[in-house]
Amino acid sequence: MAGYRKGVETFERPTPLLTPVPVDSAFPVCVGAAPIHKLENPLAVLNVPQLIFDFAHGQKSVGYSDNWRDAEGNTTFGLSEFLFAMTRVHRTVPICLIPTWNPMTGAVDVAETSLPIVNGVATIENPMAMISTVKVLGTDGDYERDKDYSLAYNDDENLSITVIPDGSIPADKTSLSVTYKQADISTSTEAQIIGGVDSENRKTGIEAIDYVFPMFQRRPAFVTATGYNQIPGVGSALKSQANKWTCIALLDIPCGGEMSNFTKVPQWKNLNSYVDPFVFAEWGCTAIGDRVYWGSTRQAGLHGQWDARNGGLPYESTSNKLLSMTALCQPDGTPIPMLSQDQANFLGSVGVGTFINVGGWRAWGIQTSKFPSSTDIKDAERSVRRMFCFARAVIELTMFQEVAKPISPRLRDRIMLTSRELMNLWKARGALIAGHVEFTREDNPNIALMSGEKTFQIHLTPPNATRAIIFAFQYNPDGLERLFE
Repeated sequence: MAGYRKGVETFERPTPLLTPVPVDSAFPVCVGAAPIHKLENPLAVLNVPQLIFDFAHGQKSVGYSDNWRDAEGNTTFGLSEFLFAMTRVHRTVPICLIPTWNPMTGAVDVAETSLPIVNGVATIENPMAMISTVKVLGTDGDYERDKDYSLAYNDDENLSITVIPDGSIPADKTSLSVTYKQADISTSTEAQIIGGVDSENRKTGIEAIDYVFPMFQRRPAFVTATGYNQIPGVGSALKSQANKWTCIALLDIPCGGEMSNFTKVPQWKNLNSYVDPFVFAEWGCTAIGDRVYWGSTRQAGLHGQWDARNGGLPYESTSNKLLSMTALCQPDGTPIPMLSQDQANFLGSVGVGTFINVGGWRAWGIQTSKFPSSTDIKDAERSVRRMFCFARAVIELTMFQEVAKPISPRLRDRIMLTSRELMNLWKARGALIAGHVEFTREDNPNIALMSGEKTFQIHLTPPNATRAIIFAFQYNPDGLERLFE
């Protein structure tokens, strides 16, 4: 309240420039089956996003199995493949994993079994045994876990029952009688991956991606479903989430059986609608020795590596970047003959990435799956598309704090100054060639301003990838004059 003043008074004004909200340019969210039957309380993590910072953390959070494919090459535990690739091969974290397989569905009771005790340890030789259901039977009732015995999965993924010396199990006992439930990974389905809303109004599967930002304050940069994203229904659901969150869906084109013939890729891609500016489609699995990874998994890791090298800015294409692999292959590990550069370029011409061996294995492909249906550079070129996604995320999160502020020239100037400084920063670091912001009368008629809307135009020119370097050679007859010097 204004009145008689005497003395010294102070007050504060808002800083005219907002500090930008950080955005992880390569933060991946992967949906799929995980061996959560190895957890004490598997249902606690079912369809709940888990933020993972290293391999051990992931193993504890969602379980881990080396057997992430069956003998036919079908994915069993897709989240195990993704976890291993991100934390052990590419070393790009954090990642987010959403387990969708309920091990209680279809689990069967295993009849009482007698197991020999060898050096104080009895072993349940069944990797699908659920640790939370094991009971060790005694003559006068069940023995007590962590008092009479301990349980842990060994290196072969079997359950070891270790007798505790001071417990109730007699020292001269030569065998243990046990019962347990055996989970069945074949009950993991496409429908679980796609998800929806359950009876308690909770989102499941791919729909649970909506929980990632509220839980962790991190916007997805990539969404994928390892081992399932080559299924059109799953691809469609991921594509929808990518458009919702302005991020990239990493999808695979089938590469097994007849689809190991690269010439069949364009027809499959178009028939199954893998055509979208927010989709990066890959063809071909990659092997590192006996381990096989889907192409989308490797692309998630490569993007994380190169964004980290570029200070967290996603302006550089992963095409022509070296990666560790020993073969291009089908999902079951059957080698696919190495593609020539012309063959790989054929896939690129239809908006599909792959892997080639030119002085070492490397990723190859700069087009989104929208190409060639669209040649708009922001929709057809991967690195440009990623910079638009990144810029939109930063602007949206940074400016959110200005929502509901009074409309005023000061608010306008603060938004414009912050936007300009962001673009100046990105230009200085090579992520933009040019960029500017405008606030025009044409975009802001009175009726819009009176309803509380302000429209700013942001113009971006990210550097697109060099697709071809062309040299023209010709014979110069004037050079013959050198003979007479």
